[in-house]
Amino acid sequence: MSTATMPAEKKLKKDILYRTIGALLITTICLYFFWSSLDRSLWLDEAMLFQNYPISQFLDAFRPLRHYDQAATPLYNFFGSFISIFNVASARIFSFSLIVFLSSFLLLKNRTNWATIILAAVSLTLLQAPLQYFAEFKHYGFEYLGVIVLITWYINKESEKSFEIRDLFILWIGMFLGIATIAISLLILFLYFLERLIKAFKPKSKEIFLSLIFIISAISYFFCIRHVATYQIFNYPDAYRDLGGIRNLDVFYTNIKKILGGEPGVLLNLVAILLLLFNIKDKISYRFLLILFFTVSIFSFASYIGSYPVSAAKHVVWACAFCSTAIFFSIYISANNKYLNKIAATTLFITSLFFSYNVLKKPFGESFDTENEAATKYLSSLNPSDVGLWVGGQPILEFYQRHNKDLLKHRYFNFINTVSTKNEFLGNMSPDNLQEIEKHRLSPGGWGRWVQYRMFGDFKWPGRTLVSEAPRGKIFYIFASHYSHVSENNSNPRAEGLHFALEEAGCEYVIDQIFKSAVIYKVWCGR
Repeated sequence: MSTATMPAEKKLKKDILYRTIGALLITTICLYFFWSSLDRSLWLDEAMLFQNYPISQFLDAFRPLRHYDQAATPLYNFFGSFISIFNVASARIFSFSLIVFLSSFLLLKNRTNWATIILAAVSLTLLQAPLQYFAEFKHYGFEYLGVIVLITWYINKESEKSFEIRDLFILWIGMFLGIATIAISLLILFLYFLERLIKAFKPKSKEIFLSLIFIISAISYFFCIRHVATYQIFNYPDAYRDLGGIRNLDVFYTNIKKILGGEPGVLLNLVAILLLLFNIKDKISYRFLLILFFTVSIFSFASYIGSYPVSAAKHVVWACAFCSTAIFFSIYISANNKYLNKIAATTLFITSLFFSYNVLKKPFGESFDTENEAATKYLSSLNPSDVGLWVGGQPILEFYQRHNKDLLKHRYFNFINTVSTKNEFLGNMSPDNLQEIEKHRLSPGGWGRWVQYRMFGDFKWPGRTLVSEAPRGKIFYIFASHYSHVSENNSNPRAEGLHFALEEAGCEYVIDQIFKSAVIYKVWCGR
């Protein structure tokens, strides 16, 4: 080894050590603030997804999942299969720590003081929303990480240097981590080569070849994702419908605001962007702002024309990656400028106070806190009984039976077939013939057909099916999850449908136990 390479290798080792220590510090701070939510129960979507893990065959990761019309990226299917062997708390801690550590490792720069690292960690922690998705058993945390991979590659890639196989693999990693990452990775590749052309660097034939490989793989991955999500998108038209141009944009920006943590998150992001604009000549600033502008423009246009339906904040989790990146980069730039440093420190401190107020009003992880585990523990404490399943009770029970064998002592009824398939009844139903769904509840696609009860706001027929399968002349229980028993002004058709069916059959019922988003009824129906 030549002596010329020694300083570079030594510098690289120091950089890796620094990034590792800094990322561990940030991960520790985030774990401290978010610890109480990492042992939370599974909520409905997580339980349904985990009924598909571990996948039985390699190719299953590239197909629509077998149960509950669920879909995930192929990479997350492998990851989900791995963590499904652990208990819930251990799997959450591992998933959360992995995403925070890797994203922080990529964002950290060498020679940054420790106060800057702590400030960045606190700012990241106060963003709540992305951290919640890091701990959720869905692919959204991976998508966040994928966007970080892509942004940091573009920020650090010198336009004077050619596009190599190493770069191809980095873009692949970033893209395969998510779904929105397909568009972002193609955008970044375009901007990189555009900058090379502007600077009169003619792409070599090798670069063109590698770029074509990536473009073809991105198109292939896009069609793979479309195939994977076939049943989920088709069977839930109310979640993925086109509302019309302006309305689509309104929902799109509303969910971005929500995923950033409301007004304080938007303010924090605007402050970071303004600090970057003050230093627009810096490569980090102008490249980041360029990606941000075109990404928001592309997804805004796609949303406007109805090609990018956004029905929930989790669908725009990529915005959190841009927010976190803006915060980190603005802190770096401000640290090298006394004037900007004072502005950054003051504004970030004031914004942090707003966040702290929000945190006091709404503790970390509260939106996902369902107490399903507590409900199933109570069920397992009962003497062997008959238990009817209502709304989300079936997937929750199926998951917790893996970890709590005492749940197996009961006799359960009112099961629905969970095998995924296209819902052939969509568009052919009306409030007058909803009972037809019940005739097919035990055939493949039974779970997917339930969406029509929600669309029509009428759950009387499935309620009648539950009552018809219930024992007579003895006490039994009903376990309902993803559910509230309270109904004000006809606002809860799930509860109303069940109560109507019980009262219609002359059954007496009381609420035995109430948990967050879960209820256990005690019921007696006469002979």
